[in-house]
Amino acid sequence: MEANKETLIYLGLIVMFFFFLLTLIPGGKKAAPDPEEDKQWEYAKDMLRGNVTPEEIAEQEGYDLEHVKKWRDDYTELCIKYALDSEKYAAQVKLLEEDIAWFTAVCRKYIGEDWEERTGFADHNITKYKG
Repeated sequence: MEANKETLIYLGLIVMFFFFLLTLIPGGKKAAPDPEEDKQWEYAKDMLRGNVTPEEIAEQEGYDLEHVKKWRDDYTELCIKYALDSEKYAAQVKLLEEDIAWFTAVCRKYIGEDWEERTGFADHNITKYKG
């Protein structure tokens, strides 16, 4: 009877050691690295429109579910902040439009009406300004 207790103790220790080793082995597939911010915003827009759920994005694309939910929440917060500060942004846009109008007037006055072609502005303008 004494040998049976000893055998059971050793067997129990072996089983415990085996389960300990299993906890060290990473299970399942690893989550994909987070995409660029623009892609995160695209996913957030789709979630807010109701086109897709966070669970679907996480499963289909291999992202961590908590990260996907955070993208949605961060985008929502950004939209709310923008809405609350929209007057400030509108004022900034107005100032920039005034600057563009001034720049255009000065260029026309000192370079001529064809200033865009003569300076190459039309070809190299990254903002695609059409004044």
